[in-house]
Amino acid sequence: MSTKASKKTTATSSSNVQSPQFTSTPIGQRPGSPLSPTRYSRLQEKQDLQNLNDRLACYIDKVRHLESENSRLTREVQTTQETITREVSNIKSMYEHELSDARKLLDDTAKERAKLEIDTKRLWDNNEELKSKLDKKLVDLQVAERNLLLYETRYNDLQSQFNQSQAERKKLAERERELEQEVEN
Repeated sequence: MSTKASKKTTATSSSNVQSPQFTSTPIGQRPGSPLSPTRYSRLQEKQDLQNLNDRLACYIDKVRHLESENSRLTREVQTTQETITREVSNIKSMYEHELSDARKLLDDTAKERAKLEIDTKRLWDNNEELKSKLDKKLVDLQVAERNLLLYETRYNDLQSQFNQSQAERKKLAERERELEQEVEN
């Protein structure tokens, strides 16, 4: 940063070049003459070249800095991309595993549901069959109850006839004894 500031001041000072001023002669040197126009233009060119050299050095430093910054950013981007790729791979693997488990669970649930539907159909069929058997048995029961009533009525009639016959037989047996006693006597 300090080179940039010094180069800027150099650049600004060189742009402020005005016509050369006459100075006093330093000690031990021969007295100078006023600058000739060619010398003046050479000094101006020399100063311009120094200014351009300074600017070129600034650009080269800036390019080097930008290249190193670019290299650093490239490494950072590459590291970030590798991290993201690794994380995405891990997450993808995790979700694929969960998706596989979910699919397996769905398949198991579908199989269980199909089995339950088959069992339900079988139970409904059994229920219908049992209902028809029950209805038949109820009809048979009603017929048997009617027959029972008829047989009970008939039994009661026959029982009363039997009782009457027994009573008549006893009477006849007594009458027979009486008659036998009368004949014996």
